[in-house]
Amino acid sequence: EVPQSTTASVTASVNNAASDDNAVVAETTIHDALLGNSVALAHTILLWAIGGAASVGIAKGLTSQYGSGTLADTILKSRLGLAYSADTSDAGQQKAVLSCYRMKIPQVAATSTLKFLAKMLDDNPKLFHVGMDMEEEESDVAAVSIGTLVLAVLGDLHRPGSSASLVMDSAASLLNSLCVRLSLFYDVRAQSGLNVSDSLERIRLLLARSMAQACAVLAPTSSGESTSLASNGTRASNVQIDIRDKCYGVVCTLARSQFSLDDRYALFDCGKSNERVTSSASFPLTTISAAKLLFGCASNEVEMLRPRA
Repeated sequence: EVPQSTTASVTASVNNAASDDNAVVAETTIHDALLGNSVALAHTILLWAIGGAASVGIAKGLTSQYGSGTLADTILKSRLGLAYSADTSDAGQQKAVLSCYRMKIPQVAATSTLKFLAKMLDDNPKLFHVGMDMEEEESDVAAVSIGTLVLAVLGDLHRPGSSASLVMDSAASLLNSLCVRLSLFYDVRAQSGLNVSDSLERIRLLLARSMAQACAVLAPTSSGESTSLASNGTRASNVQIDIRDKCYGVVCTLARSQFSLDDRYALFDCGKSNERVTSSASFPLTTISAAKLLFGCASNEVEMLRPRA
């Protein structure tokens, strides 16, 4: 009886909503009917993947970009569950707070949660855009905070000497999805004509760091170091291929966005930002490191990924 009554109730609700000509649907919203506040949910998942204690420094760095007591500061503290704080001059309080933070979740769980978060970004194409329930400052903070946390997760997983893993594959997929959303957000703001230079610079730095992360993953292939490993057809080599495929997607996304026109040419220097160029009399590009990297990848990449390179 319960399934029948539930189905009838849901059907009636859908029919009523469809017949209401006056119903207004917000074009852009961070709230999902099932997931709730997508930004708060993303914060929570990423903090689980980083670990509560390790995220303290990241949170302080984000707050310093906007200042304490601002709307941005309030949004940065938006997460599911409890938010702890302590007097910085009281060592006992700080120790008590750190003991309450959640430890980093194991890689098996992180693999699934990061995949879920990537799908959430894919399913909400205007997550960072100003809409019915997000003001201009809110959308900026949401993009910068989530972007910073995603890059922190990937940086923690891709350390010198680390090997390819399923959780790294999930993190690369998340970075790819993030860059699609951030580049779209960056393009809209760059073409809006509004005075949002500070916001643009924050997003630009995130895109530059994303480019640097992708190039760091692709560097061993460009130099030929991973060619023998990638050709043996093992499960590990297949994971490596999947990770590099996502990194090529990051580079493609950034190359098609307004980020590629920035006058510091981070796209052409593997994410490094050069001095701002004020003269447009001649093409001021002084580095071809990204092109060199990609030519190396095209030469050494496995057959499956050579068209991507």
